[in-house]
Amino acid sequence: MNKKPNWSLIIALALPILMMIGVALSIYVPSLFQTYHGQFLYSVQEIGSWGIGRGFVVVNGKIQPQPAVVSAHTVYSSTTTARLYVHDLATNESRDISLEEAQRLNLDPSPRSPEGVEIDYGSQTDGVFPFFMISRDDYSAVYAKGERASRKLNVRIKPGGYYNQFQFQGWIKS
Repeated sequence: MNKKPNWSLIIALALPILMMIGVALSIYVPSLFQTYHGQFLYSVQEIGSWGIGRGFVVVNGKIQPQPAVVSAHTVYSSTTTARLYVHDLATNESRDISLEEAQRLNLDPSPRSPEGVEIDYGSQTDGVFPFFMISRDDYSAVYAKGERASRKLNVRIKPGGYYNQFQFQGWIKS
């Protein structure tokens, strides 16, 4: 007895599998060709429960310490200064840098690099699907978003970070 293959059944089963493979490839393949270049300067506020954070500001391409704003109603007892780091996108590594070294750098404070890369927080979603979905920024995850893909950066912030712990200061100009 000679059985013929049921082509409609084969196509019906193969089509969803081929579509899933196509979607996976369309997501994964662009990230293979996304290259990240350049370096940027960032600061990390390490504020204790009783500290007032002092950050930095970029003026005319140079970084300057920004004094803490303390009012008569402030009950905090101590101040801390943010630490500075240089992050290399090619190696995805950060290194400490002193304020004196940072002041010798020429910075471009624009949010987008000349190569089209932007630094942004991640996001997280909580709740019970499909009801009560809450989406918010994840301040302990920082990403480099390019034209084709995003990549998580290995920046030196503590897990469970809070708003403004990571502060992008600027792109380092050569």
